[in-house]
Amino acid sequence: MGCRREPDPSVLRAGGNWTAPPVYHGNPFGFGGVGAAYHFVFEPLFCYVPATGEWIPRLGESFKDVGDTTVVHLNPKAKWHNGQPLTAEDVRASLMLLGLRGHPLAEFCDKIEAVDEHTVKFTWRYRTEDQKAYVFSELIFVPASRFPGPVSVMDDFYAQHLHSDRDAPEDLKERITQARLELTRDHPKFPMGTGPFFMTQVTASEMVFEKFEQHPLASRLPYTGLRLFKIGSNEVGWALLLSAQIDFMAMSCPIDLVNEIQRRNPNMKLALPTDGNEVGFIFNSRGVDLPLRKALVLSLDRDVVRQVASPYAETSDDVGLGVSDSHRASWYTPEQLATFPARPTNTAGAEAALLEGGYKKVGRQWKRPDGTSLELTIACRAGYSDFILMAEAAAAQWDAFGIPTRIRVVPPDIYPEKLQAGDFQLTASFGVMQGRFATPISGLERFFYPGGEMQQALGLPESVTIDGETFKPKNKIYSLRREQDPKKVRQEVLQLAHILYDQYLYIPIFEKRNPMFYLDGGVVENWPSPDSPYWSGVVSGAEQVYINILLFGDTQKAEKS
Repeated sequence: MGCRREPDPSVLRAGGNWTAPPVYHGNPFGFGGVGAAYHFVFEPLFCYVPATGEWIPRLGESFKDVGDTTVVHLNPKAKWHNGQPLTAEDVRASLMLLGLRGHPLAEFCDKIEAVDEHTVKFTWRYRTEDQKAYVFSELIFVPASRFPGPVSVMDDFYAQHLHSDRDAPEDLKERITQARLELTRDHPKFPMGTGPFFMTQVTASEMVFEKFEQHPLASRLPYTGLRLFKIGSNEVGWALLLSAQIDFMAMSCPIDLVNEIQRRNPNMKLALPTDGNEVGFIFNSRGVDLPLRKALVLSLDRDVVRQVASPYAETSDDVGLGVSDSHRASWYTPEQLATFPARPTNTAGAEAALLEGGYKKVGRQWKRPDGTSLELTIACRAGYSDFILMAEAAAAQWDAFGIPTRIRVVPPDIYPEKLQAGDFQLTASFGVMQGRFATPISGLERFFYPGGEMQQALGLPESVTIDGETFKPKNKIYSLRREQDPKKVRQEVLQLAHILYDQYLYIPIFEKRNPMFYLDGGVVENWPSPDSPYWSGVVSGAEQVYINILLFGDTQKAEKS
C-alpha cells in the first residue's frame, strides 16, 4: 500500500485551469494563453480593496491626481522576468494594447504619457470614481518592445483623440485589424511578466513556477516555488481540499462538503467575501405585465430560494434597486432608502395584485384576463448550475401559488440572442454586477445601457417621470458615466433605482460570496482572519488576493483612493 508523500514546505500549492499543451501558450492576448497563471506572473499598478477604499501598491508606488490628470510613480526596482527593468513606456504600451481587446480605456482617457523612466501620466476626458478601478487594476502584460507594430498603431489611434475604433478612419481601421492579428498570433512557450513567480513547466495536469528572486518583495516570500494543479472539474478540486493537498484555492462547495473538509482538516479555513455581484430574476416586461410581475415578487420567499441555490451567499433584501446590498449604505441615506418600502413575502398581496389586473383563480390555478391558462417559463443559461437551482426553487414556489412554471435551459451561444429578441418571460441571471468598481454605475449600465443584453430584456419605456423630472433612461445612463459632480451622481443613481423598483423589473435573490479556502499553518502561516477586509479584493481576482496577502500580510501599506 502506497504512502502519502509529505509536501515540500518551501513550495506553495494551489489549483486552477488552463488549456492543455500543445495548445497552451504564454501570450495573454491569444486564445489558450496563460490560464491560471495570470496573477502569479503578471501584476497591476495597484490592487483595490473595496472594503476599505485602499490601493495596495504593486508596480506603482504612489499616485497623485492633479486637475484632469493622474500621475503614477512606478517602483524603480520592478523588473521583467528576463531581468530587464520595467519602464513607464512598458506600462503605457501595455495599457494601450488593451484597446485592441475591446477595453474602454480610450473612452475616458485621452492620453497616456511616459514622463520619465518611472513616471506615467494619464490625461482624462472626464474624471469619475471608477476610472482608477478600470486602469490601476489591469495587469501589465508586455514590455513595449514586444509588439512595436501594434503599439505604433495605438499611438496613431490616441494621437487622433479617438474614443473607439468605430470612430477611426478606414485606413486606421484596417491597421487596427492587422494589429489584432499580430497580437494574437504570437505563441511563446511560457508567459513572461513581472510577478513574484515565473513559469518553468506546464503539462495537462500541473503548472510549475519558481520564485522570481529579482522581484522587489521577493524577500517577503519564504518559498522557492509554486505548483498549480489542474482543476478539470469540481470533484477534482474537492478531492484536493479533502486531502489538504493545497495551501489556497477559491472553490464553490456544498455546505455538507465544506463541513467534511474542515472535519478532516481543522486548519483548512474559509473566507466568504462578496464579489459585488447580485443574482436574481430579470423580467421581460413586454411578455409579463405589471400585475403579474408584482404577484411573482410578492409570492416568492427569497431566502428559501437562496439556501437552495447558494447556501453561503447573502440573501438580498426585498427591494431590488440596482445597487448591491453591500454598497448601498454608502450611496443612499436612510431617508432615501425609506422611499423604497420593503416587499416581503405576501401571498395575500400577490393574489390581490393579480385580481386587480383582471386575472382569475379557477380551482388551484390562475387564469389570464382572457381566460387562458397562466404558465411561466424561466430561461437559464446552460452551465450555470446555481442559476438553474435558483430557478427550480422559485418554480416550485410559483407552482404552489397556482402558476405552473417550467425551466428552459438555453445553450450559452444563443442565450443573448433570446434575451435581445424578447423570446422569454423571465430569466435567472446576474443582475447587479458592480464587481471591482467603486460606484454602482457599471451595475446600472447592465440594466439601462442601450443595446445591452439586460436593457433589451427589460423592455423599458422610452421616457419615464421620477420626482417630477421626465427623462429617457438611455440618456441618463450615458450622462451618468461622465458626470463628475458626486452629488449629482448620487441623485441620478437614485432616479434609476426608482425605475427598477417602481416597475418591478428585477427580483434580487442573493449577493454572491466567493468561497476562498486557505490551509493555516501548513506551508503558509498567519493568514488573516476570515473577516479581514483584504479578502474583499476578490473582485479583481481570487489569486490576486492570495498573492497580496502572501506579499503584504494583513497590514498592507496602501494609498487612499
